[in-house]
Amino acid sequence: MFLVLLNSQSGFSQKKIEGVVYSSHDGEALGDVKVYADGNTSKHKCISKEDGSFDFEYYGSKDPLLTFRRIGYLSKSLVWKSEPSPFKVVMEENLPNSEEIIVNGTLKEGDDMLSSFYITSNLNSIDELISKTSGMTIVKRGNFASEPVIRGMNSDRINITINGMKIQSACTDKMDPVTSYAETDNLKSISISRGSFDADHCGNMQSGIDLKLKDAETFERTDFSGSFSAGYLSVSQGNNLEGSFDLNTPAFGSAVNFAYRSSGDYKTGNGEVVPYSGFNKINFSNTNILDVGKNSSIKADILYDYAWDIGYPALTMDVKDAEALITGLEFESFDVSSFIRELDARVYYNKVTHIMDDSQRDNRIKMDMPGWTQTLGAYLISTLDAGGTELNAKADFSLVNAKAEMTMYVPGSIPMYMLTWPDVDKTDGTLSLGTTKQLLSKLSLSVNGWGGFVNTSIDNEIGMGELMIFYPDFTGKDSRFVGGVSAGFRYFPSDDISAGINYSFNKRSHTSQSSMHSIFSTGSTRMTMSEIRI
Repeated sequence: MFLVLLNSQSGFSQKKIEGVVYSSHDGEALGDVKVYADGNTSKHKCISKEDGSFDFEYYGSKDPLLTFRRIGYLSKSLVWKSEPSPFKVVMEENLPNSEEIIVNGTLKEGDDMLSSFYITSNLNSIDELISKTSGMTIVKRGNFASEPVIRGMNSDRINITINGMKIQSACTDKMDPVTSYAETDNLKSISISRGSFDADHCGNMQSGIDLKLKDAETFERTDFSGSFSAGYLSVSQGNNLEGSFDLNTPAFGSAVNFAYRSSGDYKTGNGEVVPYSGFNKINFSNTNILDVGKNSSIKADILYDYAWDIGYPALTMDVKDAEALITGLEFESFDVSSFIRELDARVYYNKVTHIMDDSQRDNRIKMDMPGWTQTLGAYLISTLDAGGTELNAKADFSLVNAKAEMTMYVPGSIPMYMLTWPDVDKTDGTLSLGTTKQLLSKLSLSVNGWGGFVNTSIDNEIGMGELMIFYPDFTGKDSRFVGGVSAGFRYFPSDDISAGINYSFNKRSHTSQSSMHSIFSTGSTRMTMSEIRI
C-alpha cells in the first residue's frame, strides 16, 4: 500500500509560480489582481502587489491554468509557462456603462473620502450608499425604504434585482422597493447601470440596480471566523446590531449574516420630533458554496427580511408588516469549452408580503391595503469566445403573481372593498447579447441587443368585473413583443478623463399597475446620451 501511494505522488512537483500583470490601456503594472489556479475561482492563490508582481507555490504534475480577475478589467485565463521570464500577463479594461459600489471589500487608495465614510461607518444604509452615487437620487417618504431613482426614472422603469433575481414589490404605493429587503452587512457590492446600454444587466428596463450578496468561500484549510458590531443613533434613539459568521473548508463554504435595526421618531435639527418616523427590522441571510469539480461549483442562498411598525410621516398611512423570503440555487462553471468561457445558471423563488394600515393615525376614513407577490424565475448567463471577440449572452425567464386589495371603512357605511392588483400573472422571457470591442488604444465600441415576449393575464373574477365596468371589451389577457438595441463609443483622452456617447431604443414591458388596464402602456423610448467624466 505504501509503495502504491508513493508511486501515485511521484508525478507531482512543487513549482514557484511568479509573474507580472500589466494593463493593456497604458502598460502600467496592475495591483489588486486576484490570481486563481486550474479554474477554481472560489478561492484565490494570491493577489498581485502594487508593482504588478505575484507569486505562490503550486503542487501539480503539469503547468497550471491561471485566471486573473480585477474590478474594471476583463478576466483572463492562460497556461503558466516558466519561459520567458518573467511571465507577463496583459489585462484589457472592461468599459461598461455601469458602476459598482464595493460595500464589504477593500477600498482602493484615492477613493472619495465621503463615500468611504458611508461604506465603512457600519451605520450606513443602502439608501445612503445609493444617494451618494452620481446620477442617483432617492424619494424619501419616511426614515425607511426610500425609492431609488436613476436619472429621473423611478422604480417602475428600472430593474432592481438581488444576485440577478427578479423580485416584485408588494406595495401598490411603492413603499417597499427591493432595496429595502437587504442590508449593507450582507452585501458584497451594488452594481448600478444608468441607462439601457447594457442588455445583460438591464433586461427589459431602462436602467438597473443589482444588489450582490456576500459570497461564501472555500479555503485550502478549514477556518471559522465571526464578527459582531453595534451602533446607536441619538437623533432617533436608533439601535443597529449586526453579526456575521463564516465557515470555510477546502470543498465547502458558508456565510451567515444577521442584522437588527430599530428607530424611534426622528428629531429635526432644532429638536422637534417628527411623528410616525420610527421602524423595527430584522434581516437574515445565508450563502453557501460547494465545489463539485475543478472548474465548477454549486451555490445556494436564502435571505429573510421582516420589518414591522414602520412609520411614514409624508403619508397618511403606515406599514404594519413587510416580509420577504428570497431563495436561489446556482451552478457556476469556468472553461467549459474553447467557445464557452464562463457559464452561470440559476433558479430562484421569492415571496413578498406588505400590509399597510392607518390604525395609529387620526383619519376619519380608515383603510387596509395588503399586498402579496410571488416570483419564480431562472436565468442562464454565459461568456463566449467567438474568434477572439468576447460575447455576453443571457436567457431570462420569470413568472410573477401579484395580488393587492383595499378596504375602506367609512363611518356609518358598510366597508368598501376592491382589488387593486386582481391576481395579475405575468410571464416574461427574454434573450440578450452584447459585446465590447477595443477599436483603438483609447477608443472602444459597445453593442447590445435583447428581445422577448411578455404575457399578462388577470385571474380573478371580482377584479375582472371591476375593470369591465369601465372597459367592456377587456379580455383580461395581453401578449406583446418587447426588445431593444443600443450602441455606444467611449474615448479616453487621458487616465483621468473619459467621454462617451450612447444611443438606445427600447420597447419595455408594462408594470403591474398598467397590467390592469385594457389599453396597456407600452413604453417605447429612444435615448441618446453623452457624458464626460473626470
